Amino acid sequence: MQQQTQEEIIKKMKHSEFCRLIERGAITDFKPFIETKNTAFREEIAKTGQCIDELLAYNEPSVIEILIDYGFATEYYEEWKTYPDNRVRSALARRGLWPEVFIQDTKWQVRMETIRKHPDLMHHGLNRSHCEWYAVRDIIERDPNVTLDDLNAFLSAKHTNEVSEIAKKAYTLKKASLELPEQPILFQTMSSADLYRMDNPLWARSLKISEIQRLYHVLFYETGENDQTEWSNAFTTVIDQLLIHIDDFSQMKEIVQKQLEKQK
Repeated sequence: MQQQTQEEIIKKMKHSEFCRLIERGAITDFKPFIETKNTAFREEIAKTGQCIDELLAYNEPSVIEILIDYGFATEYYEEWKTYPDNRVRSALARRGLWPEVFIQDTKWQVRMETIRKHPDLMHHGLNRSHCEWYAVRDIIERDPNVTLDDLNAFLSAKHTNEVSEIAKKAYTLKKASLELPEQPILFQTMSSADLYRMDNPLWARSLKISEIQRLYHVLFYETGENDQTEWSNAFTTVIDQLLIHIDDFSQMKEIVQKQLEKQK
């Protein structure tokens, strides 16, 4: 049987097999693989940071994007700042480079990555594409120290009206907590759970909006069997425990369910 040449072996090789060979360190010379018609092979080679000049000879945006994402070929970044394919500019924006340039880019993908890396520029994305707005929403909802000005700006954005009712309730509560004056004595003597039972919005001041939403999803959870008033009462009783497990929706729901059973 005639022995296959290296070129024939490479031509027939599957992408998954090539990845396994790289992981095992079985490939000592990547150049024959670069010359294949398979861009996916060059993308995998880019992740290793080897043969950069040979890879760049093909001028493939997906390969350049990977080189940037993995921190290679930094000497070319300045040149790529105006690269025509937005994937390359987006990769540079993900590294936090040239925000003052990329926030004005013609492509929403580039502007979105800039906002994610530079939250101070989020106001630029409030009334542009949905994806930029989602990037701003993520910043607003995950920052426990979001300012009242930033929250108000977000609430006035055109896309914010499209959120769920629970999200609107969470935004309203966080806004109310920020509008109240500082009450240091109250904070020193009462816990967030105590403030919740008093119906004082300050209970939510230190929470992320995403956490408030998660609590509300539990509070307004409908099983079809539980009376909403009884469920709400059980929720209030165990609010201390819920605040401890605020990142786990299932566990919070289980805590309320167990309390509800105790009350029956």
